[in-house]
Amino acid sequence: MNRPPGRLARLLRWLGHLHVLPFGLRDRLNRLLLPVGTPTRFEVPFFGLRYRGRLDSFIDWQTYLYGAFAASELFVINRLAGLRQGTALDIGANTGHHTLFLATRYTRVHAFEPLPDNVERIREKLSANPPLPVCLHAVALGDRAACLPYFASKAANTGTGSLVAGFVPENEETPSAEVVVAVGDA
Repeated sequence: MNRPPGRLARLLRWLGHLHVLPFGLRDRLNRLLLPVGTPTRFEVPFFGLRYRGRLDSFIDWQTYLYGAFAASELFVINRLAGLRQGTALDIGANTGHHTLFLATRYTRVHAFEPLPDNVERIREKLSANPPLPVCLHAVALGDRAACLPYFASKAANTGTGSLVAGFVPENEETPSAEVVVAVGDA
């Protein structure tokens, strides 16, 4: 898993950033030739920072090949950050993609993520950079303090996991862990 991306992956990354080609074509080529799930770690530039990721995570895969995940959301965040410097909340921080982006726009970021594996991946991303204004909270947020079952995603996007059985039909049917929930608006 520690091997760097090979020549094909680097070529596909170059194609992924080649905006003269339609996104659909670039995406089909990437999904065909470098499917999500390739067990490879990488580190790439990301809005003036370093982004450490793994190609077996959908969000990281998108970031490696296209420069970012959910670029339209980042565009909106960037516009809002231009209006007001202050504190941002990343609730359900997943693997830290938006947390890292927010840290370049706001004076303080509070990231909430209850899954230990994802918390570690956020820490990896933060450690690849100079100290950032991020406070990482290893909890979920809810209307009451509790320990609740977590129904993990079966897909490469861990962000679809849920604390509600059956909320996402593609998730595991039995809980894979219990997570700590803190009151979010006390």
